[in-house]
Order: sequence, then C-alpha cells, then structure tokens
Amino acid sequence: MDTPSSSQEETATRKRFRHEEPSQFRHWRFSHAQLAEIRKANNAAAIERVKKNKEAEKNQRQDDDKTPAALETKAFEPTNANENDTKIDQAKPAKPTEGGVTSSTNPDEKAAIESSTKIDDSPKGAEGIEEPEVRYLTVDEELTLCSFYEFKLQQMALFCKLPDIVWVRVG
Repeated sequence: MDTPSSSQEETATRKRFRHEEPSQFRHWRFSHAQLAEIRKANNAAAIERVKKNKEAEKNQRQDDDKTPAALETKAFEPTNANENDTKIDQAKPAKPTEGGVTSSTNPDEKAAIESSTKIDDSPKGAEGIEEPEVRYLTVDEELTLCSFYEFKLQQMALFCKLPDIVWVRVG
C-alpha cells in the first residue's frame, strides 16, 4: 500500500492561500530553474527581435536617402509688383513663399533666406559616423526592473485601497 509522502501530507493539511485555489496556479507553476530558463530564452529572443528591427530601420533609412526628398523648398514665385515696388495689382497681391519672403525683399535678402530655409534631413558630416553599439538588458537587469515595478504596484494598490486579493508577493 502506498503511503503518502510528507510533502503530499503537508499540502493536504496546510491551508491553501487564495492565489493557490484557481486551476491557473496549478497549471502555471514553475520552479526557480524553469523560470530562469524561460527568462533566458525570452531575453535572447527579444534581443534578436530588436536587432532585426534596428537593421530593417537602418535599411529603410538608407533607401530613403537614395530617393529625392519629398519636401524641397519651392522657388520664389513671381509677384505682381514692379521693380520699384511702387504699384501692386490688388487683384493678385504678392504671396509670401515658404520662407515668408515677399517680392518687397531685396535680392540679397532673398538669396540668404532661401539658402537658410532649405530642408535637409541628413545630419551634417554624419556619413562616416557609425551608430553606437546598443547595450541590451541582461536577464538579471530585467528581473530587477520587474521587481521594482512589482513593488510600485503594491504601493499603488495600498494608495488606492484595493483589496488584498490584488496584492502580489515580491521576491
């Protein structure tokens, strides 16, 4: 005849905590070693996803650099003012351009403003600069962050006066 082991007797006689009652607790219960292995696998998968996404983003930026810029500054539109700005046709008043320059601005000012308002998305002199190496979180750093936010959640639960069923055990 099989006699129950001491751990089975302990489980049977010990009062179960509220979080142990649902079937979810029985089916999703892991040892520390299992959790460490799951964390390690998830961390490695996340790092690979981030690397792949960064590479795709870098390739997209390179493709965008090869195509002409969609937002280029328009050339100054001709206005209806004469050379001396003495008479303007009121039916067609002078329109400011993107830089806010109208026909009343002298040609030197127009050239200076036009050169300063050109849109250029690429940083100056960045062609030869390599992106810095990204440092990814380790499993221990992720666990530290999770523990920190578990603690913060407990503080928020206390502040909001939530029932004890909402509380979690940290550690």
